[in-house]
Amino acid sequence: MRILTKLLTLEPLERHPGRVLTTIGLVFAAAYLSSLTIFPRAHGRIITGDTIQYYAYLRSIVIDGDVDFTNDYRLLYAPSDNADGTANNVWLTSRTPTGRATNLMSIGPAILWAPAFLTTYAALAVLRVVGIAVPLDGIFAPFELSVGLAGIFYATLGAFLCYRSGRLLFDGRAAFWAALVAWLATPAVYYSLVSPAYSHATSLFASALFCYVWLRDRGDDSIRHHLWLGTLAGLAALVRWQDGIILILPLADLARSVATRRASLVSATVRAAVMLCGTGIMLLPQMVAWRSIYGQFVVMPQGDSFMQRASAGYGIGY
Repeated sequence: MRILTKLLTLEPLERHPGRVLTTIGLVFAAAYLSSLTIFPRAHGRIITGDTIQYYAYLRSIVIDGDVDFTNDYRLLYAPSDNADGTANNVWLTSRTPTGRATNLMSIGPAILWAPAFLTTYAALAVLRVVGIAVPLDGIFAPFELSVGLAGIFYATLGAFLCYRSGRLLFDGRAAFWAALVAWLATPAVYYSLVSPAYSHATSLFASALFCYVWLRDRGDDSIRHHLWLGTLAGLAALVRWQDGIILILPLADLARSVATRRASLVSATVRAAVMLCGTGIMLLPQMVAWRSIYGQFVVMPQGDSFMQRASAGYGIGY
C-alpha cells in the first residue's frame, strides 16, 4: 500500500528529476528518429522552413568553406518544375549587395550544432574508408538528423538548467514541477520534439544557462563574473538576437547596487562595460558572417522596418 501511495503521489519522479528529464529527452529523440525514418515525410525532406537558413550556415561553412548559400539553397529548398531546375522562391533569386544569397537567420544554432554535425561527418568518413559509399555532402539524411538530435539534447539540457535555477530559489519538488511544466506545457515542447532544428531549442539552452549562472553567482561583484555573464548573454543573442534582452537582469542588479550604495557608479559602470564587451566578443562570428554576406558588420537582414511596431511585418519570430 505504501508503494502504491508513493506512485500515486509521483514521489519517485520528484526524487530523481535529472533522470526524469533525461528520460523524456531520450523518448523525444527516439520519437524524432522513428518519425523521420520509419514514417518519412511525403516530400522526403528533413530540414524545412526557416531551419534551412539556420542549417545553411553549418553546411556551407563545413562543406564549402564559405558563407555563400546559393548552392546550399538549391540543395535544400524543394525543387519545382522550372525549366532551369531551380526552386520557385525568393531565396534563390534575391541577392545582397555583395552578390550573395540572403540569410535572415542567426549563426548561433549552427555553432551549437557543429559538434553533432562534425561527429556525423567523421563517422561517415570512416565508413567510406572501409568501402561503404556514403555521401559527405552535408545533405545526406544523417547530417540533417544530427542537428535535430542536437536540438533535442540542448532542449533537454535547457530544461534541466531551468530545474537547477528553480532549485536555487525553491525546494526541489517545486523546482522540478515548474521546470517540467515550463518545458512540456508550453510551445517549448514543440521545438523539442517536432521541430528541434529550429533555433528555439538552442535558445532554451543558452537562455537557461545564462539564468542559472546569474542566479547561482548573484552577488559576486568580480570582473571575471561579469565578463562570464556577458559572454553567456552573447551566446544567447548569437542564437536568437532578441535573447540579448536577458542582460537586463545583471544590469538591474548593478543599478540596484548603486542605488543601495553597495557599489559606486564608477565600479558599476566598469562592470557593465565588461559585460557588454563579453557580449560583443561572442557576437563576432555573426558580424564576420554579415560582413561577407551583406558587406557590413552590423545589419538587419529582415530590413529596416523589422523592429518597428507600425510595420506590418513586425513580430515575425526569427
